[in-house]
Amino acid sequence: LMVDDMLDLAKADADRQRLEPEPVDLAASAQSVIRQLENQAERAGVKLRLKAGGEVWAQADARAVRQIWQNLVSNAIKYSERGSTVVLEAMEEANAAVLSVTDKGAGMSEDDVRLALEPFGQGGNARGLPGTGLGLAVVQRFAELHGGLIDIQSKLGKGTRVIVSLPRAAEDDIAPLEDAAQ
Repeated sequence: LMVDDMLDLAKADADRQRLEPEPVDLAASAQSVIRQLENQAERAGVKLRLKAGGEVWAQADARAVRQIWQNLVSNAIKYSERGSTVVLEAMEEANAAVLSVTDKGAGMSEDDVRLALEPFGQGGNARGLPGTGLGLAVVQRFAELHGGLIDIQSKLGKGTRVIVSLPRAAEDDIAPLEDAAQ
């Protein structure tokens, strides 16, 4: 993941990052990442839970969406207390497909949030914890490359919620996928 983050950030900064947008179900992508990171969460004593009312279709690059989930969930696990739960959520809002990851962990100050969005930047709560400081910077770049947004809501000692809005997939693009699944 660290190598992918470094390469993707370098490509994005050089305007060479190529996305291949297609309909991507954010809920299914989240379930896949939960399976992938279950052992990491277990070792940290953290539970992972998905909130989604069904399929949530974004028009996005599937690999980028997976990397967004991976970075956000890995961070949430790393900064959460044993016995807590990290919540992944996928939902539709207006013309956006939205994913979010919420933890009740260390949280960040406003200055830490700004710093964490810079490549290799880490907030004060990162002292002593391993990491490159690339995760949130990569999430932000991927959101922007999709024409989306990132919103970080955090309070020191209370936790963090990172919300990423991506373009919704058109109904005409989703229907053939649903027909094929049946």
